[in-house]
This record gives sequence, C-alpha cells and structure tokens, in this order.
Amino acid sequence: IYWGHGIYGIEAASNFYFGKHPSLLTLGESALLVGIIPAPELRSPLKDPCRGKLFQARVLKRMVDVGFLDVKTAVSAVKQSLPLHLSSFLGE
Repeated sequence: IYWGHGIYGIEAASNFYFGKHPSLLTLGESALLVGIIPAPELRSPLKDPCRGKLFQARVLKRMVDVGFLDVKTAVSAVKQSLPLHLSSFLGE
C-alpha cells in the first residue's frame, strides 16, 4: 500500500508518520493511517493536519457504524492530538 511521500508498507508508514512500530500505534493513529489510503498525497496529515483529522474521524465513525467501536471510544480517539513525526517530513 502506498502511504504518500514515497512510503510503501505499514511499517514504513508508521515509522514515517509517527516514529514508531505499527504494534505501538494508538487507535487514533491507526485510524488516521487508514483514512489516508485512498489519496495519501492529498490526505497527508503532514501537509494538512485538519484534513488528516477529518479522514481519521470518518474511519472511526465507520467503525462505530459497523459495530467495531463504541461512540465514547471513537470520540476519545478523535479528541487526542496526533504526535506526528515531523522530522521525517522535513528530511531531518
């Protein structure tokens, strides 16, 4: 899967966007990554954090709609800030 910024694969994406292994991602971080799949360059949270949060919320809402998540957990995940790993984006 292509994740934008020349990144392929979930492990590379997790390290690029959040600086950690995929097994350590929070629900909110995971939902954000899922949300960017259809258009990773357009939906990149590094280019537009608000857009990233919008698609994160859509993924979490869908999880609630299909019964994988309760509303309280989804709302809590949306409210959490996303500690993006900006040094990857800036090439540091």
